[in-house]
Parts: sequence; structure tokens; C-alpha cells
Amino acid sequence: MTWHCPQCEHQQPLAEPGTPCPVHGGTLVHATVLQRWPDDDLLGQVLDDRYAVYDILGRGGMGAVYRGRHLRLGRDVAIKTILPGGRQTPGFDVRERFFLEARMLANLSSPGVVSLHDYGEDAGRLFMVLELVEGVSLQTLLREVGPLAPDRACRLAVGMLRALEAPHALGLVHRDIKPGNIMVGTGPDGYEKVTLIDFGVAKALETDDESLSGPATRTGLTIGTPRYMA
Repeated sequence: MTWHCPQCEHQQPLAEPGTPCPVHGGTLVHATVLQRWPDDDLLGQVLDDRYAVYDILGRGGMGAVYRGRHLRLGRDVAIKTILPGGRQTPGFDVRERFFLEARMLANLSSPGVVSLHDYGEDAGRLFMVLELVEGVSLQTLLREVGPLAPDRACRLAVGMLRALEAPHALGLVHRDIKPGNIMVGTGPDGYEKVTLIDFGVAKALETDDESLSGPATRTGLTIGTPRYMA
């Protein structure tokens, strides 16, 4: 299969992630990705002159997460964006919440929480550059293998509790702990590890850092995933 430029349709048989289009400088995207996502307007773009976008990791009603390449470092990253015209919730300031999530992640340092590398805005598009967490979501794992053996389930639960220590120590509450926001992969020691992702609706309960306080949730507004709310 070939690599294509989504903008000018230039093609070449061999390329690696981040390879620029020789015609106009965009990023080449593998043909199979374009077949799956023919109408995505960010594939093949370079955000902030540094982050080449060449695949989609996941997409929802309000945002998407892409696989990208940091062109200066030659390192793959995850790029979270808000989709233009995405689903809006009355009383929920998407832009303010997005930057609040970035500030929260910037204050966290834990092997059990996804790391933030950068965030900003390019041509009106909000983006967040994150550690690329290899593995599958717990949601996908449960769908593929069914109920986990008790000892495995306990190990993952303990890993999740340890991952929550860092945000809780800062007074941050995730508010959306669910299988889709828990990544399961392999740690450097060869054992399974869990990584907590998506702080999009997190809240700071008590903090002296005004940058983490964010907007108050409007009275009567419910955010989060109903099946996993306490």
C-alpha cells in the first residue's frame, strides 16, 4: 500500500511517519488510514510547525485523538483535539475545560498518568500533545477477552489505585473513571501496567493554584459517563 498526501494526492510507495509531501510540505498518510477516515481534515497537516498528524487513534462526538510525529525529535506522540463543530453542552465551556485539563496534566508526574508534552492552538484548533500510551483500553480488553481472572483483575485494580495517588495528592478528582479511560499495556519490567487518561472533566477540590480551579460546574449540569458515576 502507498502513502498519500490528502491535499494534493501525491503518492509514493515507501515512507515513514512524518515524511513530508514533496509538493507542498504537508505530511504523507498511509492509504489504509485515508480509506478509514476519508473526510478527516487534520490528517496530513502539521500542527504548530512541529507535529505531523498521520493516523487516528480514536474519535468521539466532541474530539479526536491522533497519532502524530514530533518532527524535531523524531518521536511519536498522541495529539488530542477538539473537533470543529463538535458536540456542545450548554453551560460547559469546551475551550476553558480543554486548557484546564492541560494545566492539570502539566502538574502531574506519575507513571500511572498520561504525560503532557505540549498544548496550544493552531489556526483556531485546540490541541494537546501527550505521551503515546501503547496498549489497549480496558474497555477493548474486556470486549475481546471477557471477564478477567480474579488475580489479573486485582492487579489492574491496584495499579489503577496507585495511578490515582498523584492526582488525589494535588486535590484533583478525575470524575470519569471508566474502562475506556484506562489503558492497559506492558511496563518496562515486562508486567502489565495501567495508565489513566482523559482528564477532560476533572475537578480541583481544594487548591491554592488558581490556574487549576477552573470554572464551576453549573448547577443542574451533569458531566461524565452515567454508568460510572457515583
